[in-house]
Amino acid sequence: QPLADLAYTPPTTVLDASADGRTVAITTDNLTLTLRDLVSGEVRHTLQPDGGIYAASFSPDGNLLLIGSTQELAATIWDVASGQPGIRLTGFQTAAPVYSVIFAPDVLHVVWYARGTLQLQDATNGTLSPALNHEDFIAVFAVNHDATMVATVAGGTLNDQFVPLLTLWDARTGTPTAKLALPQIANAIAISPDDHWLALGIGGEIYLLNLENRQWRPPFTAHAGSVTALAFSPDGRYLLSL
Repeated sequence: QPLADLAYTPPTTVLDASADGRTVAITTDNLTLTLRDLVSGEVRHTLQPDGGIYAASFSPDGNLLLIGSTQELAATIWDVASGQPGIRLTGFQTAAPVYSVIFAPDVLHVVWYARGTLQLQDATNGTLSPALNHEDFIAVFAVNHDATMVATVAGGTLNDQFVPLLTLWDARTGTPTAKLALPQIANAIAISPDDHWLALGIGGEIYLLNLENRQWRPPFTAHAGSVTALAFSPDGRYLLSL
């Protein structure tokens, strides 16, 4: 049965929903953002960020909202409860016309990415970690739960050959700790809550990598078509594939 209905007037864009499913971030003009309680329909706050709204995403705990600017490579963290802006984050650089910025799982960092560049930034003081530069577009990426490791999939050179690569990076130094060749570019990626397993969706198969010993488990077929999304359960016992 439906839990709630939200009436709106087009054009309306739902930018994101909080993890608990109660709060949605909505805009009609990319200038003003409304935080609305989906169950009661009540408008919690109306936000008017400087520079327009490029994108918006909730933190994993739902307490913060990250809003990217349309006028420059900048993002502001807003407090969902009070509706007040906090730290403004700048400094990420890219020649790409399209970028994205989201919270890392630890909520203490945000992740900037654009084409072949990915970079973490401290969400409390604005300090940028080293940029992770790739030879080709980043297909998928994941950040572990204390934001010390980043896993990316992109084309790259290994043993003088350009191949699909899974690269594990030390996020603090910006250096690769492992480069593993893949049969093809992955469409989905996820890291288990205990940071023990990394899952990749490659075609219709799922590959599981033990992040401690860097050993693969035998892949298994999950779908007749391509795997497009992966998510571990909070206790890490199950893996959901789409």
